[in-house]
Amino acid sequence: MAIQSWALASLDDTKLFLKITDDEDDELLIKLINQASGFMESFTDRKLKTRAYSSALSTDRAECWYDGDNSKRLFLRQWPVTSVTSPITVSGSDITVAGATDYYGSTGYVNYTRRGELFYDNGFDVGKQNVRVSYTAGYLTTDPEYFELSLLCMELLGVVWTQKDHLGFKSETLGNYSYSLQDLKELSSKGDCSILNPMGLLNRYRRKSSG
Repeated sequence: MAIQSWALASLDDTKLFLKITDDEDDELLIKLINQASGFMESFTDRKLKTRAYSSALSTDRAECWYDGDNSKRLFLRQWPVTSVTSPITVSGSDITVAGATDYYGSTGYVNYTRRGELFYDNGFDVGKQNVRVSYTAGYLTTDPEYFELSLLCMELLGVVWTQKDHLGFKSETLGNYSYSLQDLKELSSKGDCSILNPMGLLNRYRRKSSG
């Protein structure tokens, strides 16, 4: 088993964090790193570690194809956006990045990286999945947010690790153990996981409801 490319912690850092010096449980730790990272993405409804999304790939359509509504602003599903592959397409027409500092009246788009917003003064035409964008988004390993998320990932899997002898498992073997949000909430209510409270660190990264 390998650590997923989108995992938020490395095996070496996790073993250092947990004060583990041997290799006996490496496979289990890798599984827990992947599970904790997946849990964090599910909870926040975001893909947190940097990766590329292509509008040409059917697997990336949810991230790259958008409905235009004549608004001048389009918020990409993943952020922060480190780069946008120019041009983007709007109703089949190519739109290149704006080349001037005055973006009003420009025929190009502007990328506001931190909030994942594209601004296009002409407006994104009304249509069904007629705006298509290829881009790279997520936190780089050099970003302070990534450091915080990596530490949180190790905290979460550490909860399972330290409780494994008396927590009780949903599967017959430790190697098949998986945990859920409810498991962590139960631990939090017992005071074993103070970081996972309604106003905790992970909530700060959660996608805000549009409703």
